[in-house]
Amino acid sequence: MSGWRKERRGRKGSSAPLRVALALALAVMAATALFAAQGATAVIATTGAPQQSVSEAQIIQRFLNSAIDRLDGDGAGASLKQWRGKVLVVNFWASWCGPCQYEIPRFKAWQGKYGADGLQIVGVGVDARNKLKNVARSLGVDYPLLIMPPAQSRPLLAALGDKQMIMPFTVIIDRSGKIAGRHKGLVGQDEFDIIIAPLLQSDRASAR
Repeated sequence: MSGWRKERRGRKGSSAPLRVALALALAVMAATALFAAQGATAVIATTGAPQQSVSEAQIIQRFLNSAIDRLDGDGAGASLKQWRGKVLVVNFWASWCGPCQYEIPRFKAWQGKYGADGLQIVGVGVDARNKLKNVARSLGVDYPLLIMPPAQSRPLLAALGDKQMIMPFTVIIDRSGKIAGRHKGLVGQDEFDIIIAPLLQSDRASAR
């Protein structure tokens, strides 16, 4: 209260302009400090971005090189490294995903037709084991099936570019073990001709 009263009394005194100037100076200093603080935060966020990229790269490398549980639960897990030298089509799918079930017969047909040329389809289920096994049994899936719990599949899919967990999601890996393509949604004949077939053809040509 005493401060408020002094300010009111000062309106008629000769010190009023000085007090107004002082108040303006304090306001400018406060605004400058706030701007500097915001700028410092932005710099931290920017410089931190590459660390996220490194983390995503590590997640992907673990996926390419580490063992993943088999859907049938039989024995040790399987590593994608065991198919090195083949053109690998890794299809992430779920039992509740209608499009996933729709494209499985197509994957079966491709595996039968192009397996001798070095094509290998691998399915990675991302929900409950018993539900995935029921779907696989009803559709007669004859290519390798792995399973990855949500705690692992979510960060992996995000690192691969599927942050929304859109199913199906497919990753194409060339014979050297490098990711050659990624596709959200159904993989149709057009995608096969554009992404997968050239890898099979170029690898056959280089082997001659």
